[in-house]
Amino acid sequence: MHRQEAPETSFSPLEAFSDTLSRYAQLIGHTDPLSPSEAATLIAKHSGTSSLPEKTTVSNNMKHLLHVLHEEDAQIPPDVVMFALDREMDKAEMRSRFGWKEVTLPQAARVLAVLGEPVDPGPASQMEARLKAAYPTISQLFRRKANNTEPSIPARFFLELFATILPDEQERALVEAGIRKYGFSPTEYACLYLTARGKTNEEITEILEFKWQNVKNHEHNLLEKIWETGNTAVYDRTQLSQVAVQEGLVPYSLLVNLPEAGKTGNLGLLSPREAEVLQFITIGLANKQIAQQLVISSQTVKNHVTAILDKLECQNRTAASLIWHIAARTGQPELRKNNGRP
Repeated sequence: MHRQEAPETSFSPLEAFSDTLSRYAQLIGHTDPLSPSEAATLIAKHSGTSSLPEKTTVSNNMKHLLHVLHEEDAQIPPDVVMFALDREMDKAEMRSRFGWKEVTLPQAARVLAVLGEPVDPGPASQMEARLKAAYPTISQLFRRKANNTEPSIPARFFLELFATILPDEQERALVEAGIRKYGFSPTEYACLYLTARGKTNEEITEILEFKWQNVKNHEHNLLEKIWETGNTAVYDRTQLSQVAVQEGLVPYSLLVNLPEAGKTGNLGLLSPREAEVLQFITIGLANKQIAQQLVISSQTVKNHVTAILDKLECQNRTAASLIWHIAARTGQPELRKNNGRP
């Protein structure tokens, strides 16, 4: 089963900038630059930031943006004003859907990329191009690789591409609900998704262009946030994968497109004992714990695990667990062939 790709939306850089200027003119009746105070007042008015702390935040964000551009005393061009306004107006939707106060381009790029199979930088490149076209004055600030001056971006660009990758509204809702439930950051979610895909920390390090220790730190944060919800039984990568798949953080339409989906038939090659061992692997039990459950030696369990990985053509326990979960989600009979239970 393969999901139907959402059609790509047409994109014209000139039209994107024209739209920015048109919206600006509709708000204030002209396309002339504004002073920093005028811009802050306009943004506060149209974004609903009526309280003093909110207005102060808007003003500080504007000053920071000008500082980055090295134009502290300059009049603010229309596209820069609209960038700041769009960013403020989109915050409420991003917070209600994902629980994120804001998102930078590198963070959004990681989420969009890992949802592709294989990992696909294409949507992130599209988002970068659209940002640069809509707000050309500050185009040099938009880079998919993180830097010290990376600003948060208007959420609409991320949300549009997120919906293109996941056209099913219910699947998007499950992903968003899971992220809100556990309080995962964009980068933590990207790490979780890749972990559920069976990627090793070394592979995640390469894909996300992180240091290995950063990936380990994110993995620890994922576990802590899951523990905070009361689910203290989750303590390793295999169980992280289980949470991600069972709670819809890895959408079904993407699961069936993974390479592992083509290996579910191999579950029928497992002996009854191997199938039983695999079930314990899927809930995160270590070899010693499995041995205690089955009243066999740890070495015998290790031998079974080696045979399971060989028959399922995968490199690690997380990948084997993912194959089992895909079969369970798709209702494939291989799960019951040898042991009579799901």
